[in-house]
Amino acid sequence: MDIGTGLSIVGSARLLERLLGPTADYIGEGIKGWTEKRVANVDRILRYATKLSDRIDQRGAVPPKVLGGVLKEGSFCDDELCAQYFGGVLASSKSEISRDDRGASYVALLGRLSTYQIRAHYCFYHLFKRESNGVGVEDLTLGTKKGRESLEIAIPLLDYFSFMGFDVEEEQLELLPHIMSGLLKELLIADRFETGAGVLLGERYVESYFNEDEAEEFMDAIIRPELAVQPTSAGIELFLWAHGKGNLSPLSFFDADHSFELDSTIVMPRGPHKVKSS
Repeated sequence: MDIGTGLSIVGSARLLERLLGPTADYIGEGIKGWTEKRVANVDRILRYATKLSDRIDQRGAVPPKVLGGVLKEGSFCDDELCAQYFGGVLASSKSEISRDDRGASYVALLGRLSTYQIRAHYCFYHLFKRESNGVGVEDLTLGTKKGRESLEIAIPLLDYFSFMGFDVEEEQLELLPHIMSGLLKELLIADRFETGAGVLLGERYVESYFNEDEAEEFMDAIIRPELAVQPTSAGIELFLWAHGKGNLSPLSFFDADHSFELDSTIVMPRGPHKVKSS
């Protein structure tokens, strides 16, 4: 196999063949005439894919449609976390079923999301996992209002700005509606998210804080504006595919047996907490 313009992919054409199967033959033609930067971006995605793949030596192939989408969308991806998402979807896509090109839909989805939206999705779902890890499947009813509310988290806005990694040149408050509306449009969060002082988020929040044992938490909610977010099945599915675990059911996301490595560049704050449902 002729890799073409010099994809290193850990220095091995053999490794590409193990990851992609026969689809690896498309690489050489796919990147002819590319700039060095685009080749480097794809090489980085493929490195993440080999790291995340637990099926690298299994029979099958990554569908050409999935690889084609990664070459098209991912080659312009300069952000490290976005590269991980593309790599995870690629790793999740290896299959012995030739028409199983579900990964192509996730690649297209990533192409529609901004770098900000992908980072927010990553952070939100790490927080959902942290706050509800080990919840029983019988309690996980994302298709119902009550089920989504049981998994809802409230994130102090200062913590949100922190894990988003905004710098002084980025207009933090103007980015919030862009991020949330984009995730909502793609059904990656539930159609109910709110911001504002804790006691202004709704009666459910007020009742949860009116407890003598939680007086300090109640006062903190008044002073510190929060962002309340609920997960969706679609949001969980994207997270699983982006971590090379597309074979898992969304219902298993909260199983204590499954863990997801946190990017070392992102510091998840202690401030977010689950909202107590009425």
